[in-house]
Amino acid sequence: YELLKPTLFSLRSAYESQTKEVAELRNAVRLSGLQVELQAKGFEAAMRSERKKSNARFWIGFRIGLGAGVVGGLLIGLKI
Repeated sequence: YELLKPTLFSLRSAYESQTKEVAELRNAVRLSGLQVELQAKGFEAAMRSERKKSNARFWIGFRIGLGAGVVGGLLIGLKI
């Protein structure tokens, strides 16, 4: 037992250090996943707001075009 005792201690310390390293890696992976999730949410929010802006621009243009078409139609109709 006395001959194997140093080997046991070195193996035990190696196992403990490896366990700590694995725990640190798990935390790093979890943190990375959370960061990716936050970036995805931010990107989706930016895309959603851009879509709302483009829809608003479309309807503004549609109203202006409709108004110009009606006015142009009336002016042309009055000339005839």
